[in-house]
Amino acid sequence: QQTIEWELESTTITIGEEIDLSYVSSTSGGNITFTLDKEGIVKLDTDYMILVAINEGTVTVTATQEGDNEYAPATLSYTINVSVSTAPLGLGEYNTNAIALFTNEQPLSISPYIWAVNAQDAINEYGTN
Repeated sequence: QQTIEWELESTTITIGEEIDLSYVSSTSGGNITFTLDKEGIVKLDTDYMILVAINEGTVTVTATQEGDNEYAPATLSYTINVSVSTAPLGLGEYNTNAIALFTNEQPLSISPYIWAVNAQDAINEYGTN
């Protein structure tokens, strides 16, 4: 009898979070493949063995090991619920959607500049005031 060993800390994650698949194993030691019951909720990255939450919704992820002469095939599925972060408004560890830079009187014009910034890095560098 073959089993797939895969324990998740939580089946509810927020957009942007990842689930590490690299520790999923089978008792036969054979290769495991992963399938999704629908596209667009999580991205399955088999190069890095992670699931990345990309949209709100529910998806079932199935791990399968095909079996061989000694072991029967095995599957294990989890239903993953992806939600939008419920962090309070303002800069915070989980609110990385946008930041605004202000002078004493008005917002700074950023029209000539486009860049990506991690909100937590901005907090660490400049504070929250």
